[in-house]
Amino acid sequence: GGYGEMVANFKDYGINRFYGGNDGNPKKNRNAISIPRFVLAFDYKFNSKWILGAEIEFESGGTGTAFELENTENGEYETEVEKGGEVAIEQFHITRLIHRSLNVRTGHIIVPVGLTNNNHVPTEFFGVYRPEGENTIFPCTWHETGVSFWGRAKDWRYEIMFIAGLDADRFNEQNWIQGGAGSPYEFKIANSCAGAFRVDNYSIPGLRMGLSGYYGNSGNNSLRTATASNKVKGAVFIGAFDFDYDAHNWIVRGSFDYGHLGDSKAPIN
Repeated sequence: GGYGEMVANFKDYGINRFYGGNDGNPKKNRNAISIPRFVLAFDYKFNSKWILGAEIEFESGGTGTAFELENTENGEYETEVEKGGEVAIEQFHITRLIHRSLNVRTGHIIVPVGLTNNNHVPTEFFGVYRPEGENTIFPCTWHETGVSFWGRAKDWRYEIMFIAGLDADRFNEQNWIQGGAGSPYEFKIANSCAGAFRVDNYSIPGLRMGLSGYYGNSGNNSLRTATASNKVKGAVFIGAFDFDYDAHNWIVRGSFDYGHLGDSKAPIN
């Protein structure tokens, strides 16, 4: 399976869309076309209890580099970026189905915190782009390596997961913790792990209400120690409520998010 998105944007605000200053305002008009993402999904059932799942995402058409010999620079070899974009493994996990109320999944999994991460496929949100609120401050789509326990009992579905924590070295003042997931290296630093959960209720026909959250330290998940003696934890807390209603020819969706980053004013070495 899979899905893709192709976008024609006739009012692009530029690179400083969320900066808050005079730059990145409606005066910065330009037209743009892009392929935000193309995703290929793969599932294989070894039997009725064991399932392997994988998903690879090509953002902005993928990425490209070239190794070149620069004759104009005394024959120096250089690596040139030929095109922007990204190729990422969004999911890669194995699932053990035990019972309708309890199952286990381990590997690289989606962190369903907030409305958008839990409903990130293009048919599950309004508009062309993913909602700017959560998409701007949360990792989106948020995927980490860990283990997840999930199941459903009557009108309730739950998921509890233990995953690698975020990297505080990649937070910033414009996008909060958005850049903290994943890793720019060939490995993921997991000195501090984190926990996340999600609970959904389906008691009312056509209505789903969900509560999700995340907690974990981030100050020690970088190659660079955040502070001397490593005393700053950089605890990240997120609490989110969301709902969607799809019945009687109406589709209504909404969400509320709260987040807190501890030690955000601590000095960096």
